Amino acid sequence: MNGPSAAAGARITALQPRTVPDRRDWTGFLEDQMPSDWLPGEWDPRTGNLTPLPDTGRFGVVTCSRAGCDAVIEERKTCERCIQSDQDGANDVGPGDGMPRATSGPYVRLDCVLTQEGIRCGRNQLSRGLCRSHYTLYRASKTDNDVKSWLASTTSRPKAYLPCAARGCPVSAENPRVPLLLCTNHSYRLRAKQQRGDIVDDQGAREWLADPTEPRVILRIGRLGPRLQAELRYVIQAHLSLGRSPLQVSAYRDLINKAIMWNTTSLAATIAHPGNRPRSNSRSVHRFITEILDREERRHAGSDPHSQDLIYLGDLNLRITASARRETFQKPPLDLRRITQPWLREGYRNWLLTTLPRRTEAQTGYRITVLAAQVLGQGPDHGNDPRALGPAHMSAIINAMNRHWPRYGGAKGAFRIWRHILDTGHRSTTWNEVPRAFSYNPRIHKPPTHPDTHRETTTTGRAIPAAAVAHLRNNLHALKEYANKDMAIAMLAILIDTGRRPSEVATLRRDCLQRDHHGDWILLYDNHKAGRPQRRLPIQQETADAITGWLATPTEARVSKSRWLFPSPIRTDQPASYGLLHGALRRLIRDVQPLQGPVKDLHGAPVDFRFSGVRPHDFRHSYAQRHVDNGTAPDELRDLLDHDDIRTTMGYYKVNDKRKRAAADLLAPLTYDRAGERIGMAAGRRALASVAVPYGGCTEPSNVKAGGTSCPIRFQCSGCTFYRPDPSYLPDIERHLVELKTNAAQARRLHAPPYAIANFEGQVEDFQRIVDRMRADLALLPESQQTAIKTASAVLRSARLTAKPGQHLPLSVKDPQ
Repeated sequence: MNGPSAAAGARITALQPRTVPDRRDWTGFLEDQMPSDWLPGEWDPRTGNLTPLPDTGRFGVVTCSRAGCDAVIEERKTCERCIQSDQDGANDVGPGDGMPRATSGPYVRLDCVLTQEGIRCGRNQLSRGLCRSHYTLYRASKTDNDVKSWLASTTSRPKAYLPCAARGCPVSAENPRVPLLLCTNHSYRLRAKQQRGDIVDDQGAREWLADPTEPRVILRIGRLGPRLQAELRYVIQAHLSLGRSPLQVSAYRDLINKAIMWNTTSLAATIAHPGNRPRSNSRSVHRFITEILDREERRHAGSDPHSQDLIYLGDLNLRITASARRETFQKPPLDLRRITQPWLREGYRNWLLTTLPRRTEAQTGYRITVLAAQVLGQGPDHGNDPRALGPAHMSAIINAMNRHWPRYGGAKGAFRIWRHILDTGHRSTTWNEVPRAFSYNPRIHKPPTHPDTHRETTTTGRAIPAAAVAHLRNNLHALKEYANKDMAIAMLAILIDTGRRPSEVATLRRDCLQRDHHGDWILLYDNHKAGRPQRRLPIQQETADAITGWLATPTEARVSKSRWLFPSPIRTDQPASYGLLHGALRRLIRDVQPLQGPVKDLHGAPVDFRFSGVRPHDFRHSYAQRHVDNGTAPDELRDLLDHDDIRTTMGYYKVNDKRKRAAADLLAPLTYDRAGERIGMAAGRRALASVAVPYGGCTEPSNVKAGGTSCPIRFQCSGCTFYRPDPSYLPDIERHLVELKTNAAQARRLHAPPYAIANFEGQVEDFQRIVDRMRADLALLPESQQTAIKTASAVLRSARLTAKPGQHLPLSVKDPQ
């Protein structure tokens, strides 16, 4: 969340209204916001025509996909000419009569075969070598003769050639009794354009016939009045700036034609006209235009979010996520009248306009504040007197929030936003009368607790077993052929190897692979969730090979045209979507051979695992679990996962309850006291209350009740009779030994008092005795038992890392009975 703009500790002054009505007229207001060189090469300010360039991805205009055809079309992949050529073919022969059949290809002249006195009919063939008129006479003769016999007996005269009014068309016109002489194809195309509204008058028809050889993808904005031109250009610019899907040229052309037909003065009036019956794909365009113009009208009229009760988040300069940026339409405005207490309403308004949070956080903060207003409204004064507020009111709000957000995952974000609203209010002059007692107390007010809050032992976690991960990674090339196979293999390899979020993998750039000063590979990625771009992650050679192999794929020339490593198959200027990555994973799971035998974890224990439930994000959990099993320190893992809070990192791995209980049972007989004597623990004492401390278990009653935070001798475990270490603490004790020896050497160098040096030396002696005794006892055990003890120690160390403070681990793991 963005922090307040004022310096830390300083009071934020109440914001004053700063928006006034714009003195410019509406048209000038819109024109002044347009760039001076708007769409160079496409927009012609002299004629007012917008001719979109094909294949840019901004407009729905492309070049015909047929090789050798350079026609520019919209909303299709193949032009009409190529479609008709495919359907008809040239010079087909009619069945049984041997006469050449006319092609209905649009602009091929093939005269009618009827000839009288050496004069051949000049009209174009329609069927069986005859033009429309003579074919009609042939069919009307009701004769069983073939065309040759009919030609020999008919007295019909040849028709004169009538040039088509379309420039360059060699085909004869059909009907001489109409003002506009057109061949069959141009007549059909003209009617179709008139029905679609592309051509509304004779002038438009003449302009089209002047150059009909290829489809004209032009928006003739200049035919409109100044206001309509300004509005249309502004909404087109807004569409392009938001990075939405390609602009539908036909929908905007339809609006231009309707505005001319109905003589309307604005786009809003055109859209609201009773005769407007838009097609289904045009309705979203009309809604987008309406919302964009409504927003600008509020700005032009001087709409002030500092004083008005309806706040449109789209009008504020709020940060938005990638998914919200692609959002089709804006959300309804926030109605601050639902916050019935004036002081609370102004507190939310002050927080929103001062901190400018993300749009989703602004909406969550609004819901929290409305909920707080409802809770306070149940009091005697309905919460209108801020001087009467106190801790009881805050507790009532927190309880309502816990009921509204019962799961910790959603509640922790809501609590963070609510604390920020309170903090911003107390540091501003808008809450001068609100007592400090009405504040969030983290010791009393806590988010809801549920089994997933502290990753307790009732769940198994989302990490995929290492054997299953290796099976998928080693069989990526088992993917069956489909359009995006090569991209899918590279994306899945990076997802599995690096543990990045799916969105971070999909939005990698072409230059994401670099080397550091040691020559090792580095992956550059953007952490969208935290808003941190260009993060650096060390990767292995195998992952780098997957990236370089994808870049070298000869069939994927689109990668060289895009800045993304994995461009969208539809639009190369956009990255691949999550759906493409998820679909690739589903295909891989379907195509790969089943894993033989039961799936086991690293410790050889069978796990209940099914490939059908695997999601792309689960590989991030597996990445974290793999590092934990390899002994990576929590702070190092936090950096690898790019987390802000170590507690977030701790939530990425768990220890199965059954494994933990088995590990505790195995190590219970290997429990020692402070003197290094192996005292063990009987089965009846396994449930004895204990608390985990840094270098062993502690059974001192007062410290156990305090959750391990109230040691009577300040955590000098080696001198405590309640100290109970076991082999799972050996790495921690040995690291502590190194620290103690270093501290003792420094104390001697600084000529510290003898008692200080003796304290360090005594702890070194006691801990060394415990370590030597444990190592000696373990060395006498069979190799199989040593391996089992190492495995159990790793399980308990992982359990201690994920345990919440004060949890009794590992000695108090109780039987299911």
